[in-house]
Amino acid sequence: GLTGVGLPADEDPTPSEVTVMSTDLEGFTRFTADNGDEAAVALVAEHQRQVGPIIRSRGGRVVKRLGDGLMMVFPAPEAAVLAGLELVDTVEVPLRLRAGIHLGEAVVTHDDILGHAVNVAARITEEAPPGVVLTSVEVRAAV
Repeated sequence: GLTGVGLPADEDPTPSEVTVMSTDLEGFTRFTADNGDEAAVALVAEHQRQVGPIIRSRGGRVVKRLGDGLMMVFPAPEAAVLAGLELVDTVEVPLRLRAGIHLGEAVVTHDDILGHAVNVAARITEEAPPGVVLTSVEVRAAV
């Protein structure tokens, strides 16, 4: 069998039901091309400073940063939806945030999240228009 595949000994590799939210900043690649890497890095830093308190206030946790986006877990679908709505209102122009939320199985560790729910949340985010929080039917049914 496989041993030591990146999971610390005290972390449980068993999937559990979690609410996953993925976000990204619409137009980030274009912003970087137009304004340069330094401006892009400053924008992401400011974005993360703004969103941290909102995510934590809803009991969520940023599991990882993906360039201009974030992957988060929340204790309940309602918390994720409320956080998402607050996030799309908070993010400043020139870029609009979009978010995708899914409720499903994933393995959550201290610094990563793996599983089908993560992939679904990321795909939903790709479909969301700027300034929109898009959820799966599982999230809608739970909320």
